[in-house]
Amino acid sequence: MMNWKSFLISIIGIVAIITTIYIYKQPTSDSDQQTNSSLSSSKTHNLEQLHWKEAKYLVVHSNILDEGFTIEAYGDHGKLLDDISVDLGQKIDHLIQIKDTLFLVSERKNLHFEINHAGEVSTFSAMPEKYEKDSTYGATLLRERGNYLFYTVNVGIGNEHSPNLYGNELFYKRLDEDNFKHLMVEGYINWVDVQDQLAYVGYENPDQQKIGVYLLDLQNNRILQENIIDNIIDKTNEELGNRYYPTTTTLYQGSILMTMVNGYADPNIPSYVYIINPKTGALLEKLPLPDRFFPIQAEINHDKLYIFSSTGAFLVMNERYIVANELRLEWDQQFQNDFYNQEGVISSIQLTENEIYVLYQFINQSPENQRKEIHIYDLTNGKRKQTLPITNDNHYEISRLFLID
Repeated sequence: MMNWKSFLISIIGIVAIITTIYIYKQPTSDSDQQTNSSLSSSKTHNLEQLHWKEAKYLVVHSNILDEGFTIEAYGDHGKLLDDISVDLGQKIDHLIQIKDTLFLVSERKNLHFEINHAGEVSTFSAMPEKYEKDSTYGATLLRERGNYLFYTVNVGIGNEHSPNLYGNELFYKRLDEDNFKHLMVEGYINWVDVQDQLAYVGYENPDQQKIGVYLLDLQNNRILQENIIDNIIDKTNEELGNRYYPTTTTLYQGSILMTMVNGYADPNIPSYVYIINPKTGALLEKLPLPDRFFPIQAEINHDKLYIFSSTGAFLVMNERYIVANELRLEWDQQFQNDFYNQEGVISSIQLTENEIYVLYQFINQSPENQRKEIHIYDLTNGKRKQTLPITNDNHYEISRLFLID
């Protein structure tokens, strides 16, 4: 059995959020909501160039509390092509590629990064002037959807912008434009997607024990409506542990699919897939997941939805929301023993057209001595095809994997 330390770390950034976040009331000023911000991009000349264009994947190492990160670019068969270390930023969990540019956001600092096709690294921010002096406002989401780039600003609590309640602000722009729009929304933003020029913005608010989805008019930068999702497990008991919270959210085949776990992450309480009407928030169907299946990631591939658990099991759901296949990533006996005995966690999952890339960390050792490796699996059956090494001569506690197109 996986011990609790390993289990909790494996879901950091997913379930830990639900016990620590609060709500920020949306401003009533339309002018404040509809302000545009110019993208401020300033070259950081003391940074090295990262030669990433020939890479198949990148591994980003960072820490939760300490500044700085390292990016490693790998080619075929796990060959290290290049790497750079940056003494700025803090907790780098998100990276996306838009054409010939990479974007990274720092979760615990107002300092985000852009790497161009030549490998030149620069910092960027699109925050209003009122935030510029506050350097600790990081970003907890970075996504490209529907020809838009989105990221969040974690305003926090106990400051002049949010003295008593926890605040987030959403920034977005069209990819062919320079200016960001932004607005404050209620709750802690954990997901966004786009359909028919509407953005669906998911949030959590355990302080008020609710989750929901906003419908955002992208053109006019205003929220059209808020849909609150019924997440009560036991209507006779209103404690946090008797509510469900999402670990993944996906817009799939015209519906919102949320994988839902209980507030205490108790594996003995069943988890579900909620199928939700995106326009009304109505719960259309509630599908049970297999026993002790703790969902950590969901990805659409070949018009199917792949749902991965924290212990290597995964489900394949078809367009009719039927689980067409239940599979496992292939672990031999030695790896399975190591995973549980050395506190193994799945740190990242990335899909190609035919393969699954999984980054594993074994956290029973200090960061500089941790075992970290990437396994490649066949998407159709979960069979392991290859194991790739990771250079691990650093002191970073978090490692994330990102595939390059």
